[in-house]
Amino acid sequence: MADVANECLTQWEKPLLSKFREEFKRRGERSPQWARRLPNGSPMPPPVPLVGSAYTPGRGLLVYASAENLARMGRDHSHPGWDLFSDDEAWVRYRQQYSSPILQSGRRDRFPVIGIQPVTDGGLLCAAWFLLDRFGMPAGSTPQEVLENIAVTNWCKFVVEAKGNCDYVGDSEKLGHSLPYVEIELRELRPCLVLLPHRIWNNQMICDRMSRSAPKACFVPAPQFNARVINTNPHLRCLDTQARNLQGRHPNNDLKFWMSRVERMNPGNAWRFLAYLEQQLRDQCEQCLRDRRAGAG
Repeated sequence: MADVANECLTQWEKPLLSKFREEFKRRGERSPQWARRLPNGSPMPPPVPLVGSAYTPGRGLLVYASAENLARMGRDHSHPGWDLFSDDEAWVRYRQQYSSPILQSGRRDRFPVIGIQPVTDGGLLCAAWFLLDRFGMPAGSTPQEVLENIAVTNWCKFVVEAKGNCDYVGDSEKLGHSLPYVEIELRELRPCLVLLPHRIWNNQMICDRMSRSAPKACFVPAPQFNARVINTNPHLRCLDTQARNLQGRHPNNDLKFWMSRVERMNPGNAWRFLAYLEQQLRDQCEQCLRDRRAGAG
Protein backbone atom coordinates (compact mmCIF):
# COMPACT_ATOMS: atom_id res chain seq x y z
CA MET A 1 0.00 0.00 0.00
CA ALA A 2 1.39 3.37 -1.01
CA ASP A 3 2.07 5.67 1.93
CA VAL A 4 -0.07 8.46 0.47
CA ALA A 5 -3.07 6.13 0.38
CA ASN A 6 -2.49 4.64 3.82
CA GLU A 7 -1.93 7.93 5.65
CA CYS A 8 -5.42 9.25 5.00
CA LEU A 9 -7.29 6.15 6.20
CA THR A 10 -9.27 6.23 9.45
CA GLN A 11 -8.79 3.67 12.21
CA TRP A 12 -11.81 1.75 10.92
CA GLU A 13 -10.77 1.75 7.25
CA LYS A 14 -7.33 0.22 7.85
CA PRO A 15 -8.56 -3.16 9.17
CA LEU A 16 -11.21 -3.25 6.45
CA LEU A 17 -8.53 -2.76 3.82
CA SER A 18 -6.55 -5.67 5.26
CA LYS A 19 -9.62 -7.92 5.31
CA PHE A 20 -10.62 -6.95 1.77
CA ARG A 21 -7.14 -7.67 0.45
CA GLU A 22 -7.10 -11.05 2.22
CA GLU A 23 -10.46 -11.99 0.69
CA PHE A 24 -9.38 -10.81 -2.77
CA LYS A 25 -6.19 -12.86 -2.51
CA ARG A 26 -8.19 -15.89 -1.35
CA ARG A 27 -10.24 -15.55 -4.51
CA GLY A 28 -7.15 -15.60 -6.71
CA GLU A 29 -6.88 -11.80 -6.98
CA ARG A 30 -9.45 -11.95 -9.76
CA SER A 31 -12.48 -9.80 -10.42
CA PRO A 32 -15.50 -11.20 -12.33
CA GLN A 33 -15.07 -11.58 -16.09
CA TRP A 34 -17.75 -8.95 -16.69
CA ALA A 35 -16.07 -6.37 -14.44
CA ARG A 36 -14.16 -3.28 -15.53
CA ARG A 37 -10.38 -3.41 -15.22
CA LEU A 38 -7.80 -0.77 -14.42
CA PRO A 39 -6.06 1.04 -17.31
CA ASN A 40 -3.04 -1.26 -16.94
CA GLY A 41 -5.27 -4.31 -17.43
CA SER A 42 -5.16 -5.54 -13.83
CA PRO A 43 -8.39 -6.24 -11.92
CA MET A 44 -10.08 -3.25 -10.32
CA PRO A 45 -10.32 -4.24 -6.65
CA PRO A 46 -13.42 -3.90 -4.45
CA PRO A 47 -13.36 -0.49 -2.70
CA VAL A 48 -13.19 -0.13 1.06
CA PRO A 49 -16.05 1.89 2.60
CA LEU A 50 -15.58 5.49 3.59
CA VAL A 51 -15.76 5.32 7.39
CA GLY A 52 -15.72 8.53 9.40
CA SER A 53 -13.24 9.04 12.21
CA ALA A 54 -16.13 9.42 14.71
CA TYR A 55 -17.96 6.29 13.58
CA THR A 56 -18.69 3.97 16.52
CA PRO A 57 -18.96 0.21 15.89
CA GLY A 58 -22.02 -1.18 17.60
CA ARG A 59 -23.81 2.17 17.50
CA GLY A 60 -23.15 3.49 13.98
CA LEU A 61 -25.04 4.01 10.73
CA LEU A 62 -23.89 2.22 7.55
CA VAL A 63 -25.27 3.61 4.29
CA TYR A 64 -25.27 1.67 1.02
CA ALA A 65 -25.69 3.15 -2.44
CA SER A 66 -26.00 0.60 -5.25
CA ALA A 67 -23.13 0.52 -7.78
CA GLU A 68 -20.40 2.70 -9.25
CA ASN A 69 -20.85 4.22 -12.69
CA LEU A 70 -17.50 4.69 -14.42
CA ALA A 71 -18.82 4.86 -17.98
CA ARG A 72 -17.27 8.28 -18.57
CA MET A 73 -13.86 7.06 -17.51
CA GLY A 74 -14.27 4.00 -19.66
CA ARG A 75 -14.62 6.19 -22.72
CA ASP A 76 -11.51 8.18 -21.90
CA HIS A 77 -8.66 6.70 -19.87
CA SER A 78 -7.00 10.12 -19.83
CA HIS A 79 -9.81 11.36 -17.57
CA PRO A 80 -8.14 13.05 -14.57
CA GLY A 81 -9.99 10.84 -12.11
CA TRP A 82 -8.24 7.70 -13.29
CA ASP A 83 -5.21 8.37 -11.09
CA LEU A 84 -7.47 7.67 -8.09
CA PHE A 85 -8.26 4.22 -9.49
CA SER A 86 -4.72 3.03 -10.11
CA ASP A 87 -2.76 0.34 -8.32
CA ASP A 88 -3.05 0.38 -4.51
CA GLU A 89 -5.08 3.59 -4.38
CA ALA A 90 -7.98 1.86 -6.16
CA TRP A 91 -8.72 -0.04 -2.94
CA VAL A 92 -9.43 3.20 -1.07
CA ARG A 93 -10.80 5.30 -3.93
CA TYR A 94 -13.70 6.79 -1.91
CA ARG A 95 -11.31 8.03 0.78
CA GLN A 96 -8.86 9.24 -1.86
CA GLN A 97 -11.53 11.27 -3.62
CA TYR A 98 -12.83 12.71 -0.35
CA SER A 99 -9.26 13.66 0.64
CA SER A 100 -8.41 15.28 -2.72
CA PRO A 101 -8.05 19.10 -2.47
CA ILE A 102 -8.56 19.30 -6.24
CA LEU A 103 -11.90 17.47 -6.20
CA GLN A 104 -13.16 19.35 -3.12
CA SER A 105 -12.07 22.76 -4.38
CA GLY A 106 -14.98 25.21 -4.61
CA ARG A 107 -17.45 22.89 -2.88
CA ARG A 108 -17.72 24.71 0.45
CA ASP A 109 -21.44 25.34 -0.18
CA ARG A 110 -22.02 21.98 -1.89
CA PHE A 111 -21.78 18.33 -0.91
CA PRO A 112 -18.33 16.68 -0.91
CA VAL A 113 -17.18 14.52 -3.81
CA ILE A 114 -16.61 10.93 -2.65
CA GLY A 115 -17.20 8.95 -5.85
CA ILE A 116 -20.72 7.85 -4.87
CA GLN A 117 -23.08 10.10 -6.82
CA PRO A 118 -26.19 9.95 -4.58
CA VAL A 119 -23.94 11.15 -1.73
CA THR A 120 -22.14 13.77 -3.81
CA ASP A 121 -25.53 15.05 -5.05
CA GLY A 122 -26.60 15.20 -1.41
CA GLY A 123 -29.75 13.09 -1.35
CA LEU A 124 -28.39 9.95 0.26
CA LEU A 125 -26.25 11.98 2.65
CA CYS A 126 -29.33 13.93 3.78
CA ALA A 127 -31.17 10.65 4.23
CA ALA A 128 -28.36 9.50 6.53
CA TRP A 129 -28.56 12.83 8.35
CA PHE A 130 -32.32 12.33 8.84
CA LEU A 131 -31.78 8.87 10.36
CA LEU A 132 -29.06 10.13 12.70
CA ASP A 133 -31.28 12.98 13.79
CA ARG A 134 -34.30 10.74 14.25
CA PHE A 135 -32.52 8.39 16.62
CA GLY A 136 -30.47 10.94 18.52
CA MET A 137 -27.17 9.78 17.07
CA PRO A 138 -24.31 12.29 16.57
CA ALA A 139 -24.51 14.07 13.22
CA GLY A 140 -23.15 17.61 13.20
CA SER A 141 -24.26 20.64 11.23
CA THR A 142 -22.50 20.20 7.87
CA PRO A 143 -22.23 17.37 5.32
CA GLN A 144 -18.58 16.91 6.23
CA GLU A 145 -19.46 16.44 9.89
CA VAL A 146 -22.13 13.91 8.96
CA LEU A 147 -19.59 11.92 6.95
CA GLU A 148 -17.32 11.79 9.99
CA ASN A 149 -20.08 10.02 11.93
CA ILE A 150 -21.19 7.37 9.41
CA ALA A 151 -19.87 4.69 7.07
CA VAL A 152 -20.88 4.83 3.40
CA THR A 153 -20.14 2.68 0.38
CA ASN A 154 -21.64 1.04 -2.69
CA TRP A 155 -23.13 -2.39 -2.08
CA CYS A 156 -21.89 -3.61 -5.46
CA LYS A 157 -18.12 -3.89 -5.26
CA PHE A 158 -17.38 -4.39 -8.95
CA VAL A 159 -18.16 -2.16 -11.93
CA VAL A 160 -19.73 -3.67 -15.04
CA GLU A 161 -17.70 -3.14 -18.21
CA ALA A 162 -20.26 -1.25 -20.31
CA LYS A 163 -20.55 1.88 -22.41
CA GLY A 164 -23.25 3.32 -20.17
CA ASN A 165 -24.41 3.03 -16.58
CA CYS A 166 -25.13 -0.57 -15.60
CA ASP A 167 -26.77 -1.01 -12.19
CA TYR A 168 -27.16 -4.71 -11.38
CA VAL A 169 -29.05 -4.65 -8.08
CA GLY A 170 -31.53 -7.16 -9.50
CA ASP A 171 -28.92 -9.66 -10.75
CA SER A 172 -28.34 -12.34 -8.10
CA GLU A 173 -25.35 -13.86 -9.89
CA LYS A 174 -23.48 -10.56 -10.12
CA LEU A 175 -24.43 -9.56 -6.58
CA GLY A 176 -22.96 -12.81 -5.31
CA HIS A 177 -19.44 -11.63 -6.18
CA SER A 178 -19.83 -8.64 -3.85
CA LEU A 179 -21.52 -10.41 -0.95
CA PRO A 180 -18.34 -11.71 0.78
CA TYR A 181 -17.02 -8.14 1.03
CA VAL A 182 -20.37 -6.87 2.30
CA GLU A 183 -20.26 -9.56 5.00
CA ILE A 184 -16.75 -8.44 5.98
CA GLU A 185 -17.74 -4.79 6.40
CA LEU A 186 -20.87 -5.71 8.35
CA ARG A 187 -18.90 -7.89 10.75
CA GLU A 188 -16.13 -5.33 11.18
CA LEU A 189 -18.29 -2.20 11.45
CA ARG A 190 -21.12 -3.77 13.50
CA PRO A 191 -23.66 -1.08 12.57
CA CYS A 192 -26.82 -0.69 14.60
CA LEU A 193 -28.63 0.81 11.59
CA VAL A 194 -28.19 0.02 7.87
CA LEU A 195 -29.79 1.94 5.00
CA LEU A 196 -29.71 0.02 1.71
CA PRO A 197 -31.50 -0.37 -1.66
CA HIS A 198 -34.67 -2.40 -1.17
CA ARG A 199 -34.13 -4.44 -4.35
CA ILE A 200 -31.01 -5.90 -2.78
CA TRP A 201 -32.75 -6.55 0.54
CA ASN A 202 -35.60 -8.31 -1.31
CA ASN A 203 -33.15 -11.04 -2.33
CA GLN A 204 -33.81 -13.61 0.41
CA MET A 205 -30.38 -15.25 0.29
CA ILE A 206 -28.63 -11.88 0.59
CA CYS A 207 -31.03 -10.72 3.29
CA ASP A 208 -30.31 -13.84 5.36
CA ARG A 209 -26.53 -13.58 5.03
CA MET A 210 -26.45 -9.87 5.81
CA SER A 211 -28.64 -10.44 8.87
CA ARG A 212 -26.28 -13.14 10.12
CA SER A 213 -23.29 -10.85 9.59
CA ALA A 214 -24.89 -8.02 11.59
CA PRO A 215 -27.40 -9.75 13.89
CA LYS A 216 -27.93 -6.67 16.07
CA ALA A 217 -28.55 -4.26 13.18
CA CYS A 218 -31.84 -2.80 12.05
CA PHE A 219 -31.99 -2.78 8.24
CA VAL A 220 -33.90 0.01 6.48
CA PRO A 221 -34.60 -0.90 2.82
CA ALA A 222 -35.54 2.01 0.56
CA PRO A 223 -35.62 3.00 -3.12
CA GLN A 224 -32.45 4.42 -4.58
CA PHE A 225 -32.06 8.17 -4.03
CA ASN A 226 -31.65 9.59 -7.52
CA ALA A 227 -33.67 12.04 -9.59
CA ARG A 228 -35.38 9.45 -11.80
CA VAL A 229 -36.59 7.39 -8.86
CA ILE A 230 -37.55 10.37 -6.69
CA ASN A 231 -39.52 12.03 -9.49
CA THR A 232 -41.28 8.98 -10.91
CA ASN A 233 -41.54 6.22 -8.29
CA PRO A 234 -45.30 5.85 -7.65
CA HIS A 235 -44.81 4.92 -3.97
CA LEU A 236 -42.85 8.13 -3.44
CA ARG A 237 -45.18 10.32 -5.50
CA CYS A 238 -48.04 9.27 -3.23
CA LEU A 239 -46.19 10.78 -0.28
CA ASP A 240 -46.31 14.43 -1.42
CA THR A 241 -48.60 15.49 1.43
CA GLN A 242 -46.49 13.70 4.04
CA ALA A 243 -43.35 15.19 2.48
CA ARG A 244 -44.69 18.75 2.76
CA ASN A 245 -45.78 18.18 6.34
CA LEU A 246 -42.41 16.70 7.28
CA GLN A 247 -40.56 19.57 5.64
CA GLY A 248 -42.66 22.10 7.53
CA ARG A 249 -42.33 20.55 10.97
CA HIS A 250 -38.82 19.11 10.92
CA PRO A 251 -36.84 20.71 13.76
CA ASN A 252 -33.32 20.44 12.30
CA ASN A 253 -32.71 23.66 10.37
CA ASP A 254 -29.25 22.55 9.23
CA LEU A 255 -30.75 19.50 7.56
CA LYS A 256 -33.57 21.58 6.07
CA PHE A 257 -31.02 24.00 4.60
CA TRP A 258 -28.97 21.23 3.01
CA MET A 259 -32.08 19.46 1.73
CA SER A 260 -32.74 22.63 -0.27
CA ARG A 261 -29.35 22.13 -1.94
CA VAL A 262 -29.77 18.53 -3.08
CA GLU A 263 -28.72 18.46 -6.72
CA ARG A 264 -30.43 17.11 -9.86
CA MET A 265 -33.98 17.16 -8.43
CA ASN A 266 -36.73 19.44 -7.19
CA PRO A 267 -36.07 20.05 -3.46
CA GLY A 268 -39.71 19.42 -2.63
CA ASN A 269 -39.54 16.04 -4.32
CA ALA A 270 -36.45 15.12 -2.32
CA TRP A 271 -38.52 15.29 0.86
CA ARG A 272 -40.60 12.40 -0.51
CA PHE A 273 -37.70 10.11 0.29
CA LEU A 274 -37.47 11.27 3.89
CA ALA A 275 -41.24 10.84 4.23
CA TYR A 276 -40.79 7.29 2.97
CA LEU A 277 -38.06 6.67 5.53
CA GLU A 278 -40.28 8.04 8.28
CA GLN A 279 -42.99 5.61 7.22
CA GLN A 280 -40.53 2.72 7.18
CA LEU A 281 -39.21 3.60 10.62
CA ARG A 282 -42.69 3.83 12.05
CA ASP A 283 -43.68 0.48 10.58
CA GLN A 284 -40.69 -1.67 11.42
CA CYS A 285 -37.61 -0.09 12.95
CA GLU A 286 -38.33 2.07 15.97
CA GLN A 287 -39.19 -0.79 18.31
CA CYS A 288 -36.15 -2.66 17.06
CA LEU A 289 -33.86 0.23 17.99
CA ARG A 290 -35.56 0.76 21.35
CA ASP A 291 -34.89 -2.90 22.11
CA ARG A 292 -31.25 -2.48 21.14
CA ARG A 293 -30.87 0.54 23.41
CA ALA A 294 -32.55 -1.25 26.31
CA GLY A 295 -30.18 -4.18 25.85
CA ALA A 296 -27.16 -1.88 25.77
CA GLY A 297 -28.30 -0.15 28.93
